[in-house]
Amino acid sequence: MKFVFKGNLDAQATHPQAALDATWEFAQAAILLASIGGRLLIGGLSDRFAKKWVMTVSYFLSAITIPLLLGVHPPAHPWLFATLFGFAMGADYMLIPLMAAEQFGVNTLPRAMAIILPANTISQTGFPVLASLLQEHFRSYTAPMYMVSRWAS
Repeated sequence: MKFVFKGNLDAQATHPQAALDATWEFAQAAILLASIGGRLLIGGLSDRFAKKWVMTVSYFLSAITIPLLLGVHPPAHPWLFATLFGFAMGADYMLIPLMAAEQFGVNTLPRAMAIILPANTISQTGFPVLASLLQEHFRSYTAPMYMVSRWAS
């Protein structure tokens, strides 16, 4: 995210590092606060509505932040992106244990989460690295996107 901010700032700011730092600080604070709100709201909505619909809305919010990130042009504050992204990430982190408890039961939840969370963290780190290596090798995003679409299906 900081690199996207940097790319948008280089052409606009007279002091790009100061503007980049200010934008990054604002975005991180907004993401943190919105993430807390996302966890609380999604937890409450999951008690009232079907979890599959709450999860669908949560992932839709996460998806619409991608074009918003590309449209962030500091020094204007990226409040919309940061708020929606933080909310969606907080919702995601709330839904993971809720869905695991529903699928595996409350008694085995600690054991299930001990497997799910490290696997989730490793894959969220590893797949972007793998995609970047494939992009460097093939000089195109076709191969990484094909790999992701085949892996997901």
